[in-house]
Formats: sequence, structure tokens, C-alpha cells
Amino acid sequence: MSDLPPGWADAKLEQIAEWGSGGTPSRSRPEFYGGSIPWIKTGELGQGVILDTEEKITELALENSSAKLFPKGSVAVAMYGATIGKVALLGIDAATNQACAVGIPKQGATTAQYLLHYLASQKDAFVAKGQGGAQPNISQTIIKSWPIPLAPLPEQRRISDKLDSLLTKVNACHERLDRVPQILKKFREAVLESAASGRLTEEWRASTGNSGQAVWTPMELAAVCEPDRVITYGVIKLGTDVPSGVPCLRTSNVRWLRIDEEGIKRIDRALSEDYGRTVLRGDEVLVNVRGTLGGVAAVAPHMVGWNVSREVAVVPAASKLVQPQFLALWIASNSSQRWLTRVQRGVAYTGINIEDLRALPVSVPSFIEQSEIIRRVTGLFALAASLQRRHGNAVSRVERLTPSVLAKAFRGELGAQDPNDEPAEAMLDRIRQGNGSADVASKSQGKPVRGRKV
Repeated sequence: MSDLPPGWADAKLEQIAEWGSGGTPSRSRPEFYGGSIPWIKTGELGQGVILDTEEKITELALENSSAKLFPKGSVAVAMYGATIGKVALLGIDAATNQACAVGIPKQGATTAQYLLHYLASQKDAFVAKGQGGAQPNISQTIIKSWPIPLAPLPEQRRISDKLDSLLTKVNACHERLDRVPQILKKFREAVLESAASGRLTEEWRASTGNSGQAVWTPMELAAVCEPDRVITYGVIKLGTDVPSGVPCLRTSNVRWLRIDEEGIKRIDRALSEDYGRTVLRGDEVLVNVRGTLGGVAAVAPHMVGWNVSREVAVVPAASKLVQPQFLALWIASNSSQRWLTRVQRGVAYTGINIEDLRALPVSVPSFIEQSEIIRRVTGLFALAASLQRRHGNAVSRVERLTPSVLAKAFRGELGAQDPNDEPAEAMLDRIRQGNGSADVASKSQGKPVRGRKV
């Protein structure tokens, strides 16, 4: 016995829509492209209503390929690859490539919005059905035979209206949440800039009687290092991974104010000893000097005996003059990053010259103020991390809302049923007897497909 609400019916997608797919005109024929006919690819699905396309094809392309023109109000679903199960409503007459299945709702059987929402609710099921090959695929045959819980037509409209309203609110939540990571990023950057400028501790100096220590000593980065060590980069050729070897930090391990120990490479111990100048003694500041992460800095705490690759520079902070955590914060600040960006060299492979890094301007406050800066930055960053965790939890909850709402909709739980509605089974019977009708697609203007021009 069906668990569907009264008046609903179990149906197949082929019973409520006419289905077709498109094609890709030959790329070797430039006259097929650049026309006025919108041509949809699967990468453009998942955006709600399609009102324009990245590419357009010509009438000649329609005449000489398997591409077809589908009418406004059709619903497209992706059948192949990474986009499988993505859907969109055609807000314009458009052609599609062969990876899109397009359903044209049958008049009197369903609405475009009801079909769209139902297909969206089935995305995970479509993906699961397509597993097993080198690339996940589903076919039109699968789509046509796919079950759909069919509500009476008036209820379909009520459900669609309710879903449109609810999902608009869910999407608004997504948009607001999507802005949070950038806000937190700017917050952290502002904290560092305030710390490096002295503004973060300005009030502290006045309230603790340390206003006389407001003068920060301008120096170059090389001048705040241990006198017996210089800023330099590490091992040039790491060789093959040695399971019992010396851990060697690369740019992928040196992140913004933190060390990521995931995927650390280990090198031959003798090779590491050849580069004794960069063997870590603990609490050095590491700076990436090559690639897209150039300028990123972090403290390497308690990593005694480890080494670094040539893409990473070791900055051995003089412990009596500057605290490593303060130095890392200074290098990570926007003002220092802008300075380092200006001195980067190269085109295909950008990098920071060691001599330029050694000349990086640094202003050093008193030791006690460095401690206060570190304390305040740590506290503010902890607040940002807490907000980031809450943001992650909120995103998870909001991501569960859409499938939950869709599931409720197609169980008939979004609103009360109206006993005066014509049952869906009677609607299907009328269509089976030929008393329903369908919008259909045409190959091109004046060239009918399944009996109707568009």
C-alpha cells in the first residue's frame, strides 16, 4: 500500500513530461557558433532559471547536428560526470548539449516548478544511480522510468509556491553565510595591521604608564636575528622520501601563522646535515620565498632537528630582542605583505630574493609590549576561530534545510490536502486516454519535432 497522501499517485517521469536531449554542433565548423540561439551546457545548470547562456549557436548548427530547441518552461537535468543531477528551468527557448536531459511538462499533468523541485530533490539519488563506471552517468531511459510522487495539480501549485518561498529564504541564509569567511579574513588582517602599527596597544600604553615606551625601533629583518645565524633558505633537492629520515618543511607546510604537519616529506639525514645552516633549533620564523604562498610566515615551535626546503627561508629571531610570535605577526601583516609583494621577482615562478627578505623593514617595540601584542592578537584570533566554528555549524544546518524541505514537500507534509482537488490518478488516466496535451520541442524554427513548432 502506498504511503502517499490521499489523492496522490505513484507515477513515472515519462508520464508527466516529454523527454529529449540535445547535441554539440561540430567544433570544427566555426559557422555553427556565435549565432543567436542560446545553447546550454551542463555546467550552467544548478542556477535556478536560465535566462542567458555562455555560448550561442546558429540556425545552421540546428540543421546539421543533433541539437534541438526546447521551449521556455522546460526543465533540464544533467546526466553525465561531475554535474550529474544538477537542474535548471529554461527561462528562454534554448538548445542544450547531449549531456542534458530536458523534460517538457505535459499540460494538465504537472507544472514546471513542481518538476524542477522534484528533480532537485533527487540529485543524490541520481548520483548514486550513476556510480560504477569511470564517469558517473545516467541515461534518458533511467530518467523516464524514474518514480515521482504526483500530487493533484492544484496541490502541485501550492507545494511549488511554498517551496519557492521557503527556498528563497534558505538561499538568502546561504548568501549571508557565504560572506562570513571574507569578513573574518578582513577582521584578522585588521587585527594584525593594528598590532603592527601600535594602535592595538595604544590604550594599554596609556593605562599602564608605558606611554614612554611608545617609540618602536626601526630595523631590518636581518638585524633582529641571532648574531651567529643568517636568514637563508634550505635544501635545494630533497630527493626521494625516506620514511625514517629528517622531517623537511615545504611551502605546503608553512601556512598563514601556522605549521601544517600534513604530508611532511622526510629526507636523508646526511643530506639534512649538508644543510646544517637551516636545521631548526626551535622557535624560528619560517617564510615562504617561492610560489603562490610567497611571504607567508609561521613560527616553527619545538621542531628541533627538522629542516626546510629551498622554497622556505629560516629567520632565526634573536630571543633577547624580539619574540618569534611577534615577528611572525609583523611579517604576516598587510603592510609587510605589500612590501614583500613589491620585491617579488619572476614571471612563471615568482619568488622573494633572500637579500630582499633580509631588508624587510621591522619596527620593534619593547619586549613587554610585544608580549601584550601577542596576548591581544591571540585572544582576538581565538574569538575569530570561535565565530568560524559557529559559522561552520550554521552552514551545516542550512545545508540540511533544502533536502529536508524538499523531502517533506514530496511526502505531502508542507500543507493540508484539499479533498476537492481532482485526484492525480484521474489526471493520469485522462492523459493516458489522450485527453491531456504536452508542449514539445522543435529542431529549429519551421522544423517540427514530435509535431509542434516553437
